Amino acid sequence: RVIGSIYVRLMPNGQVLVFNDTCTHLGCKVDYQAAEKRFFCPCHQSAFELDGKRQNQTPPRDLDELKAEVKDGVVWVKYQNFRTATAKQEAI
Repeated sequence: RVIGSIYVRLMPNGQVLVFNDTCTHLGCKVDYQAAEKRFFCPCHQSAFELDGKRQNQTPPRDLDELKAEVKDGVVWVKYQNFRTATAKQEAI
């Protein structure tokens, strides 16, 4: 059963950054744009750096980072959804 989707970024030190792929603006799905090295929301042009930081003022906050850890070569993620259109990150 699909509960949502994420982006996983392997860092040079072996840790992972994991983001919910939902835009924090109004909840559209964020695309990864390799040529621009960013995450981009096609609905209202929200843009985010590879570390999840917002690039413009359209989204009210950075991408929502999810708790994750690597155990025996497997990435374990605590998946959550968050309220959109608010500056404060609030799990729903």
